[in-house]
Amino acid sequence: MMGYRRYSQSYPYSQAQEEKESQSNNGSINRIEFSIQGLDNAIQGGVPETFWVSLFGPPGSLKTLHSLSLAVNALNNGMRVLYVATETTKEQLLQQIESLGWDLPPDIRVDIVYSSTTRGRIEELDFGIIDRDSLWFYSKAVSSIMASSRSKYRKKYGIFDMETLIGALWMGLQSINVFSYRDVIDKRVLKSDIRIRDALRGERSIYLNRDIHAVVIIDSITPFFVHAPSMAGRILSTLRIQFDAPNVTYIITNNVPKDASSEYGALIGHVVDGRIMLWYSLEKDEVNYYGVVLKMRNTNHSRKVHKILIADETVKELSDGMIIQKKKLVWVPKK
Repeated sequence: MMGYRRYSQSYPYSQAQEEKESQSNNGSINRIEFSIQGLDNAIQGGVPETFWVSLFGPPGSLKTLHSLSLAVNALNNGMRVLYVATETTKEQLLQQIESLGWDLPPDIRVDIVYSSTTRGRIEELDFGIIDRDSLWFYSKAVSSIMASSRSKYRKKYGIFDMETLIGALWMGLQSINVFSYRDVIDKRVLKSDIRIRDALRGERSIYLNRDIHAVVIIDSITPFFVHAPSMAGRILSTLRIQFDAPNVTYIITNNVPKDASSEYGALIGHVVDGRIMLWYSLEKDEVNYYGVVLKMRNTNHSRKVHKILIADETVKELSDGMIIQKKKLVWVPKK
């Protein structure tokens, strides 16, 4: 089991944090690029690996484009990606990547994690997607598990309950081979409902595969606490305790009102390691986009407001004169 390490429930917030501090003290911080000119420079080359970063702004402020840019770049650099899409489907997500002209690596293994098409099977993926359909199935599984294990506390869980998200992330991280049960390593079959039950109870006999470096994107987390914004910090803290690991980086998008200057939900800014705010304004009958890095630990980041441009980049010109282009985001310091 080379590369695997026993993963206890106390591991995430203790040893993972110690390894982060050790890397910082040694000056050896691995960074993951957004592949966005100007933004990567503003944060000294990218997001420090293992960080939890909040990417927040009003709807339509390019949060998903920033998230997809980082995801595609990570995949093209040999990392694995788990994308939780609460506002779209797998097909729409892949169509958006294609429409931007962004290329995924050849022969990449991309699929839904646990939906009506996979029927709960765990297949090893490079790019795992949990969409609304998947979350619906997780909510049904969690409701069934909790009802059978604690009958007097029966509750019907919805797709945007925290327990549903925990079950989905747990299965998703297994699908990209970051976490593995001992039973999986020993080639024995373990039913998915048992995996989810153990994740919810904290009764986990699992291993962390340190050879796999991954990015997890939750786009967006807002629906999970929109009914109780005061619980936002608690929900995110619970996720960190459950899933923090020294080889996984998290990007959390958050929808906020148009004129808000902080995340929707209490104490999110205190829980995360980095904060990037995006917004837009209508100026002279034209929509202009802006961004600023508010926080990035272990980073001498830019404090300037940047204008965000969506530019066309020529990839190549074909023999028949056709030009293949792709979209790219560019951060330019605001004058």
